[in-house]
Amino acid sequence: MDMTCCDSLSGTAAKSVAEVSSYSMIRGVYAFFLMKDSLTIGQWKFAANNGTPLYIGKTESSQKARDAGQHLCDTGTGSSTLRRSLGAILLKQLRLKPQARSNSETSERRFTNYKFDWAGEEQLTKWMNDHLSLAFCELPKLTIPELRACEERLIKSASPPLNILHNSEGDLCADLKLARKHCVALAREAAEKNG
Repeated sequence: MDMTCCDSLSGTAAKSVAEVSSYSMIRGVYAFFLMKDSLTIGQWKFAANNGTPLYIGKTESSQKARDAGQHLCDTGTGSSTLRRSLGAILLKQLRLKPQARSNSETSERRFTNYKFDWAGEEQLTKWMNDHLSLAFCELPKLTIPELRACEERLIKSASPPLNILHNSEGDLCADLKLARKHCVALAREAAEKNG
């Protein structure tokens, strides 16, 4: 990956999520940054505007499909690691209520890929619009395996606190996994209560 892509994924190149008016129709890698306040993950505090991405990901289709269609969509939590992680951290602050991703799905993934009730999904999207910025780098010439390798290198290099895959070392990841595990338990409990 060339330096142009690294530059376009820097915090200084990121735009406020609320100000993004169009999304690329090309595949590539993206980074979300915290632009105000801070996030507490277990015993760790992640400050805004520190230059470290909060989350790095890739889209194998387009930025519009992944970022706009899942990460920043009120119905996207069941398909978005970023939303599930943020929701787990902001559970009490936003009064989120985890629930099964689907009532018809029978596998354990309906709980591990939990979502929130409708009001919670809207609250989470609003929080993201108010607090996050987004940078994107188009990589149309990379094959899908090359794109996946690029994402992995970026994550290992930057160690974004909300990435679990390729970033599972250390206490921060353990605390994030614990917060997400709590949401899984709450989603299962809600399903049993309603079921």
